[in-house]
Amino acid sequence: LTKQFKDITNGAQQVPVFIANNVTLTDSIEIVYYFVKNYDQRGVFGGHNLREWGRFVSDTVDPVVLLINQHKKVLPRSQQNNDIVKENILIFNNQIAPHIIKGLDNRM
Repeated sequence: LTKQFKDITNGAQQVPVFIANNVTLTDSIEIVYYFVKNYDQRGVFGGHNLREWGRFVSDTVDPVVLLINQHKKVLPRSQQNNDIVKENILIFNNQIAPHIIKGLDNRM
């Protein structure tokens, strides 16, 4: 990253970067939280529940989806393990999807 970028972003070393009102954010989830907190007065985009959903996705959904993607698309074929894919698809379908569906039902 250029010196100009670091100067403008108060030394941020990564992208994305969002700067507003003397606040510099470099985490995409925190950027979304900032917009919701400051601009979503009607709660259209999740309001106070957005942080809970963000943590749920980050802590629960991401690791399972990451393993599925790694073993289907990222790793060399010799390192891919179809049992890990099947196991994590079951985890997603049986343990994660019901929470997502319940949360969406409560929003509608």
